[in-house]
Amino acid sequence: MQLKKQNIFLYVLIIAGLACALLINFQRHKVEQANNQVEMLMEYEDLLKLAANTGHSSRETLADFKAKGITSLAVYETTLEKLVAKGTVSVLSNGEVANWQRLDLDARLPWAKNLTKEQLSETGVYVIGEQGVHWQELVADVQQRFAKSKIIADGQKPVLFIAGDYKSIIEQHLGFSTQEMQAVVQAGFYLTVRPTNYQNVNKENINHVFARLDAAKVPVTSMLFSGKQSLGAEAELELTAQKLKERHITLAMTEHIVQLQFAPMAGIEKLAKMLDYNVARLYVIDPAEQKKISVKEAVRRFALTDEERNIRVNFLKTFEQAELDQDLYAMNLDYIDQIAQKVQARGFALNKAGVFSEFFPSKLLLIPIIAGAVAACVLYLSCYWQFSYYRQNLLALILTVILSALLLITNGTSVRQLIAFASAVVFPTLSMLYIITIWDKTQQPLKSFARILLNASGQLSLAVTLSLIGGMYLAAILSDLRFFLELDIYRGVKLTFIMPIVLVALYYVYKHNLFNNKSTKAGFAGLLSQLKTFLNYPIYVKSLVVAGILLFVAWVFIGRSGHTAGVPVPAIEVKLRLFLEEVMYARPREKEFMVGHVAFFLAAIASYRFYPRILTFIFVCLATIGQGSLVQTFAHMRTPVVMSVIRALDGLALGIVCAVLVSFIFNIIYPYAKKLESELNTDE
Repeated sequence: MQLKKQNIFLYVLIIAGLACALLINFQRHKVEQANNQVEMLMEYEDLLKLAANTGHSSRETLADFKAKGITSLAVYETTLEKLVAKGTVSVLSNGEVANWQRLDLDARLPWAKNLTKEQLSETGVYVIGEQGVHWQELVADVQQRFAKSKIIADGQKPVLFIAGDYKSIIEQHLGFSTQEMQAVVQAGFYLTVRPTNYQNVNKENINHVFARLDAAKVPVTSMLFSGKQSLGAEAELELTAQKLKERHITLAMTEHIVQLQFAPMAGIEKLAKMLDYNVARLYVIDPAEQKKISVKEAVRRFALTDEERNIRVNFLKTFEQAELDQDLYAMNLDYIDQIAQKVQARGFALNKAGVFSEFFPSKLLLIPIIAGAVAACVLYLSCYWQFSYYRQNLLALILTVILSALLLITNGTSVRQLIAFASAVVFPTLSMLYIITIWDKTQQPLKSFARILLNASGQLSLAVTLSLIGGMYLAAILSDLRFFLELDIYRGVKLTFIMPIVLVALYYVYKHNLFNNKSTKAGFAGLLSQLKTFLNYPIYVKSLVVAGILLFVAWVFIGRSGHTAGVPVPAIEVKLRLFLEEVMYARPREKEFMVGHVAFFLAAIASYRFYPRILTFIFVCLATIGQGSLVQTFAHMRTPVVMSVIRALDGLALGIVCAVLVSFIFNIIYPYAKKLESELNTDE
């Protein structure tokens, strides 16, 4: 893997691809920087409840929370249960009406006198209200939500009968209150509405919802669906999209609890596409989870989420219980204030949710990136098969033409995913292979420990730089709105972690004699011979201990990757993460600065000191973890590209510090370990 012996044409392709990748990433950075408004959202009902429970007026509470940074309030559709609690209506079951008749108390219910036993035997509820806007809205909503309803009595105190199960009826979301929507806007907030989809939804239902919004005569900023279905799913999504577009209403999409893509919501992704991605990602702490955590922890989560995950709506819920001897009202105000300050400190403006401008790079710009990734793959293959430059170039051109054609004649997503995967795998692999060739040039043991550390620092910096080429490729090839919003994601995260290790390990065994077997030949024959030696190797307790440690590392490494991890995070590591989040702009990954970069230094020491090949091999494999993790960081397309670069550089700086400390310890311990091994071998 020596540069002077490589095909220069392939390097030209890689450089050309890098130039296009940098251009796309620069354009992406400008789009990310422009989207700098964060919405601070709370529930209107939540604040009214807090006001009632703490002895404050609703007007005072709304003003206080607005002053602390809340920009928007969410309004739900009303229910009969809520209307009864407010005293707006009364509700009686048919059984209760029958009892009133039986006890001759129905004089107070004159409308009930004419009800027959047959009518009273029908399951349902009677709603008693007063003429006015509330009643008119209620009747209109009931007619849209329930198949069977009718006016029993008209006049000043009208009565409405709704057929069905009592509990289901009183809990059913009906429609929005124009009075509530007006109250939110009059208090100085942006308005977010939370509609619930209809059973067997039709055009009339959709038109009814938006007619009600229009009737309030106040602007609606965003829509956040309640329940498990989008409004209009699935039959009338196009009409919903049309109505949202006409009113310039942003669609808020709730991030999944595992922080990957979105909470399950039927029709939401189709609707987002119909809206041309006029979408804002929303983060909320699950209410059950919020009861278990402190205010400090909640603040930390919201402070990080906007920049790291492209969240533009912070949906905040009040804490229902005060911590220690704090005042509940003051504690919630301080909670909002802390989050607002931290969000603004990161350069965001508190306003209505920002959305990304349209960003879909030209496919022509992606073709050089495809060519560069293909060239890198051919370079790796040339490490094993020394075919002519002409054949290398021909193979690279053929693959580039095929993949480019597929990119142009299809939607291109599969090709882009493939190139992203190739970039995430081959560049950290080539990075490590180049460093290995440098170590292999060592003619005699290097005694100066300081010189080894200095060399390792420079070599690690070089390896990170080479690996970052893969990061730039990956970040560029997947750049578009769908990936920024996580409507689409990079596939194969766990495989991306594993493959660089496999490829580097394969190359190292191909090039080196791990077991010092004189009969072992170079190349594939030697590889098979070493595999046979490994399988015939005697099993000692020390071998089992080492194997157990490596299996444990693999379990943690693979299990902690991606978003479906089942490996718990130790408390001490959690504290370390919290500390790094406070002192660094972008917290680096532990796999890089605690494992990969440390192992890189140990591999350098083992190479320069001519330690056993098998030991060097283990360190090299572990060092590859750091390079693979570094590139895989860029697969999180929701994270700004500049932040991913800074995360890698932070990991490099912290990794060198950790590696130097561990290297000193290793340099002291290793001679004693060798002496102990010799004594044990002598005893055997």
